[in-house]
Amino acid sequence: MNHENTDEEDIHIALNVGGMKYETYYSTLLKYPTSYLAKFIEKEDPDDKDEYFIDRDGQLFWYVLEFYRNGTIVFQDPDKMCVTCGRVATRELLKEEFEFYEIPFTVTEAADKSNLANAVTNNALSSSGQKDHYVMEKAIAAKLDEFMYCLKEVFAKMVINFEKQVQIIFFGRKTHPTVKTLSMSDHPSSYLVRTISDLVIPYGSVAAKFLESFEYDIYAYLRSECYGFEWKLQKDMSEEIGTWIIVTIMDEGNINRTEIMEKSCLKGGNLKS
Repeated sequence: MNHENTDEEDIHIALNVGGMKYETYYSTLLKYPTSYLAKFIEKEDPDDKDEYFIDRDGQLFWYVLEFYRNGTIVFQDPDKMCVTCGRVATRELLKEEFEFYEIPFTVTEAADKSNLANAVTNNALSSSGQKDHYVMEKAIAAKLDEFMYCLKEVFAKMVINFEKQVQIIFFGRKTHPTVKTLSMSDHPSSYLVRTISDLVIPYGSVAAKFLESFEYDIYAYLRSECYGFEWKLQKDMSEEIGTWIIVTIMDEGNINRTEIMEKSCLKGGNLKS
């Protein structure tokens, strides 16, 4: 397949990697024309397909795509959690993924293993002296945005399920948050608890750090984006689990029956108020 006008009108590519959705451009994948993704897309027609599925680790793919975009990636010491995807990302795991995607790379060893600038860099970029230094703040900001969108989704699930209050406990040293509701259906197997748990679990202890650092900014954003949103935060600490934060999210908005009918198939009906 030949896309001669790619520079003038780039082609949007949607990828589903192990159930996680990513979006990029055809020109981004062509940065490494001999790689698996470039050859894979080249065989297809991006104009005729909405999404491509790849049966690989969706979380580790974050690193692969960042390498396509920036020519370098950042990960933590193997014994620590990666702040960008919430799981351990060792050199061995990344090496396996990069080999699958047929991307040429060199694992650079940093003198200080606790330095977040341990990186995987492209051979060609290294040889030409053109090294893109990925800024860690960018990755953290992206994760913070994801967390705020997650809280917006939690609030939306509350509203459409007529739940007025949900309590989430984020633990500093515990991966899985705890979710409770005001209603009697707060058993872990209940639909709403299970749904909200699935939304917040990926953030684990990272959420506690975000809430400690950006509490008022997150609150102001959610208040401006979500009608009726309100919350209360309680913070505490123990030697066993470190810092833990109880977030009580409340829906203080009133449902407008008329507006709901106007936006539904009941519009124009003769139902009595």
